[in-house]
Amino acid sequence: PDDWVDKTFRPTMKLLMWFAFKSAWHRMNKTSGFYAMVGADFIVDRDLNIQLIEFSKTPAVHKSKTGDFTQRYS
Repeated sequence: PDDWVDKTFRPTMKLLMWFAFKSAWHRMNKTSGFYAMVGADFIVDRDLNIQLIEFSKTPAVHKSKTGDFTQRYS
């Protein structure tokens, strides 16, 4: 569907991340001024079901050397 990303994917992704953060809240550092960057990986199956598969404390914030996903898998 044309509006699937805005109407389904983003809201579901936010909800899944909220549940994950909520479940780990008691283990997080809550020091004022402290922040951390995390990476979240999602998978979408052929029926467009969205699953959060992992969080990473060290997300890659650089451009991939292997190229764009659409170039590799199209």
